[in-house]
Amino acid sequence: MIILISTTAQPWVASLQAVFSYDLSLDIEGLLSNAVLPPRCTVCEFPDWNKKITGKARSGEINSSERMIEKYESLQSSIQSNCPGCILLHEAWAYCIPDERTRSGAWMTFNIDTTKMYFHLFHGGVHDIDIFTLPDQPRLKHISCSSLIPSDTRLEDNLPRIRLWIEACEKAHKKCSEATDFTPLRLLDLQTGSETWVQLVSVVDVRYACLSHCWGSTRSKHLTRRDNLTQNEKGIPLTELPKTFQDAVEITRALGIRYLWIDTFCIIQDDEKDWETQASLMAATYENAYITLAAGASDDDDGGFFTEACDRHTKPHKFHLNVDGITHEVYMRCTMAEGPFNSREDPDIMPPKLPGCEPLKYQCSRLNDLSSNEIASLWRELVIDYSTRNLTKPSDKLPALAGLANKFQRVIGSSYLAGLWLKNLREDLAWHAYGDEESPGRVRKGPSWTWAAAGDLRIEWSPLDLHSTFQVEGMSFHGDIQGFNPDSDVEGRYLRISGNLLPVSIRTYTERESFEEAFPLARHCQVVEWSRRHSQHSQLIVQRNGSLVSPAKHDPRDRSKEVGDCRSSYMHGTFFADYRFWETDEELRESLQHTYFLLLGIEPDTDPFWIAGMVLKPRLRTWAESEGLYERIGWLRYCTLNSVQETEWVPQGTAVTLKLV
Repeated sequence: MIILISTTAQPWVASLQAVFSYDLSLDIEGLLSNAVLPPRCTVCEFPDWNKKITGKARSGEINSSERMIEKYESLQSSIQSNCPGCILLHEAWAYCIPDERTRSGAWMTFNIDTTKMYFHLFHGGVHDIDIFTLPDQPRLKHISCSSLIPSDTRLEDNLPRIRLWIEACEKAHKKCSEATDFTPLRLLDLQTGSETWVQLVSVVDVRYACLSHCWGSTRSKHLTRRDNLTQNEKGIPLTELPKTFQDAVEITRALGIRYLWIDTFCIIQDDEKDWETQASLMAATYENAYITLAAGASDDDDGGFFTEACDRHTKPHKFHLNVDGITHEVYMRCTMAEGPFNSREDPDIMPPKLPGCEPLKYQCSRLNDLSSNEIASLWRELVIDYSTRNLTKPSDKLPALAGLANKFQRVIGSSYLAGLWLKNLREDLAWHAYGDEESPGRVRKGPSWTWAAAGDLRIEWSPLDLHSTFQVEGMSFHGDIQGFNPDSDVEGRYLRISGNLLPVSIRTYTERESFEEAFPLARHCQVVEWSRRHSQHSQLIVQRNGSLVSPAKHDPRDRSKEVGDCRSSYMHGTFFADYRFWETDEELRESLQHTYFLLLGIEPDTDPFWIAGMVLKPRLRTWAESEGLYERIGWLRYCTLNSVQETEWVPQGTAVTLKLV
């Protein structure tokens, strides 16, 4: 199974986007000609990258493995000591901001854990680049390994390369060349006897290709509907199809494949039952395709596959980095993270894929080679990637994933619950979201405890040692929880959770920092833990009045304005909203003055240690109900001011059992 994608660059995790020309004068090789590896850099912590590092998450950092460089000048000083890590960061900084006079106004974050390395440079927004080494070169810590990208995607120039990729895939991966027993209900027949016509057919046991594309505003007049299904089965004129479809037909024919699956034609678009059935089979459709073509840089169906690539993607900046006597060739180029393919729905776990439009690259399916122990973490990686993709219909997100879940379920051996797994439910519930600005309100109805009900944001799972008080006691689902019908009965799908519930005030700052400008649904904040007991009576007060006490105006930076029955010290934290439930910043501040924090766990390797959990809002209930009914509205992490030396830490709040809807 093969995936061919036409994109702007490899979608590696490393980030720092730049869209200008680069003229670097830093003499890396000269600085490192006689380099001596330092024991551990106090600025960037090299060489302890890709190791488990002890240290607390500081202001502006997402998690304990993220590090921040606040001043460009600190890197300038450190590179004089020949620290390879600082030299790499300095090079990235200079690559992103060529004008040295403006570099001092930026700041950078990067990760030092064992995942693929990423860089974020904040300077009038978030700038991203790919930093990588070539496959045949020595690897450097957890920096990604990638390939150079061809500058042209014309079929006649790339067909030999495509065939070599497919041949290599079939030789290296037995399952990629095995015949399958699955065939989609409908396919386009590309060999109708006329080069200018294709035909919608139903066949079995055939080799076929798939097209992954971005609909955009384009709508083919021949897209299959109930009123033209019979006509499409007779024939569709190729010249009347959008450019991307025409190019996909040309590529498929050139590879000697007769049948092509395109959702536009192979699913009856105005037949809800047919759409739901075919959407649930979408994962199997892609998985069993011989090859998937992806028009990665086209934002609609008229973009096509074949264009010239930009130099900033195909001509990366190269420099040499000497680490412990080994010279590494390190490359930097503009990332393609904003390309339509990377922000769309079809996940990376598909048959080998051919990109269309701008540089050409190749990926082989990964799931075939994974052990069962890796599947749970891979699912979360898939959700992280999938959550950033733009879907044509917001309601498509979970129906399409439900098809993929069928494949995962064979390995995990667990029930699938609206994007989460019953077997790993405690861990899967510990997600948080961040991303671009959202319109007010939830984009989908459904259980608030699943990431799919959050805004269309990036979903993350940060390292967390789950606390023993947090348990899933039971659940109640009515209807198809796997398909996640957006019009379903929300309160009929709840989890019964036991845990430590604490009333808190989340006090955001009036002035936003660069981090908050880049991620508008996240807020640095100060947290006040309310010491009053969380009784049934006080729960009802909150449900009726919206707060435990009257709202108080405040300035989080002013410690003299503490009010009510609370602890004497503010604690620094970060709040991540699941969706935008406010219109103005003032409304947000009022909403967060009196909220509930459900402790899920402690962030590892932090001292004083940080805790994290859900931010809940009570739902109206009657006096007769024995358990409170809550919905999740966000995620909160904050420093407890407690040292890891305190072995018997007892969390604030009250042990409760509640229904989470």
